[in-house]
This record gives sequence, structure tokens and C-alpha cells, in this order.
Amino acid sequence: MRRSEKEIADRAEREARLQEAAVCRIGSCDGGRPYVVPVTFVYEAGAVFIHSGPEGEKIRILRGNPRVCVEMDTIGRVFPADEPCRWTVSYRSVIAGGMAEGIEKEDGKVRALTSLVRKYSGRGAAEFLRERLDEVIVIRIPLDSMTGKASPCLT
Repeated sequence: MRRSEKEIADRAEREARLQEAAVCRIGSCDGGRPYVVPVTFVYEAGAVFIHSGPEGEKIRILRGNPRVCVEMDTIGRVFPADEPCRWTVSYRSVIAGGMAEGIEKEDGKVRALTSLVRKYSGRGAAEFLRERLDEVIVIRIPLDSMTGKASPCLT
């Protein structure tokens, strides 16, 4: 990392940043064409979990090449300066990599979807209709690499 003073070296701190972020951007590659898509997600037990409909560009690309890069961030205040090129913004970000894999078993889908509902709604358990579970794809991305970076002025 070029700016080592901004590195989040502690794994627990990086994982805390993953927990607080609202959006995950998934980067994948379709042949030589990069593709990035924002998704809702939850981070648990060393993996990112997302859900999706069974069709679409993201799913088509992941089926052909499951290697992904994920990025999450939290943005704070903007700090203006006299010169526009001296402005800065406070932030924390994590970039990680892994191999996307579909969760096929119903109990695994329910666990991941319940965690997603809990994260974004604050509710506990949720009831999922079986036919709805068959309509959704749940993807697990075990992270095999992770770096973090933070502006020291985040407030």
C-alpha cells in the first residue's frame, strides 16, 4: 500500500468496517471486460453473502468466472482547503477477493437471507415462502484476501 499510514492493518478492524458498510461493490471480469455492480450484502464468518434473481448480467458473468473483488466503504466529512487539490474526505474502505459460490441448500439460503433482513431492517427472524426461496439465488464469497484503508480524520 502506497500510503502505509492509512492502512487498516488489524483484521478485526477491517471486519468491523465490513459490518458497518451499507453497499458492497462486486467487481468481476467477463473475458477482458470488467464489470462492477453495487449490491446489498452481509459479512459473516469470513464471507460476504448476497442475493440475486436467477438471471442477469451479474449472474451470467459469475457463472463463467467466479473470481471476484469486493469493495465496501464508509464516507465521512469533506474537509475543504484553500486549494481545490488539497481538499480531502474522511473514509474507511476495505477491498477483498474471493471465489463466488452459490448456496443451494434451503437452510443455508434461509440463514443468509435472515442475516440480510436483520442487517437492513433491524428485525430478527423472517419467514420465507418456499416458492420465493426457489426464485432467489444466494451467493457466498469466502474472502481469501483483504486490505483496508482509512483517512485518519474520520469523524
